[in-house]
Amino acid sequence: MDGKCSATTKAGAACSGTPRPGREWCWSHDPQLNQRRAEGQRRGGSMRSNTARAKRQFVAEALDSEQVLGLLSVALRGVLGGKLEPGVANAAASLGRAIVAVREATEVEARIAALEIAAGIGEGRSA
Repeated sequence: MDGKCSATTKAGAACSGTPRPGREWCWSHDPQLNQRRAEGQRRGGSMRSNTARAKRQFVAEALDSEQVLGLLSVALRGVLGGKLEPGVANAAASLGRAIVAVREATEVEARIAALEIAAGIGEGRSA
């Protein structure tokens, strides 16, 4: 081995990759790694996506209204005491507003559906 991969590229040029220890091919060309490369291509960057990162950050259960209020109160104290950046507290407040809006919308939809059923108008609204 001369320190370069023994394979050639699709264009026909010599591969400039570094061979794996004890092998004559780089990671991209080693035939023993075909299955691992295929699996990596299949998965792509799925574990690096924003969705995957967000899922890893989710807690097991949602916060109830009292917990949200408590966290926002702690954030306010942190800002006033100089221990928390205002931008972080602003983000928490925005998320808190979103939580409240979703809860209110869900409650209104459930009430409308119950009223429609009680009035015999239908089977409620479909989501």
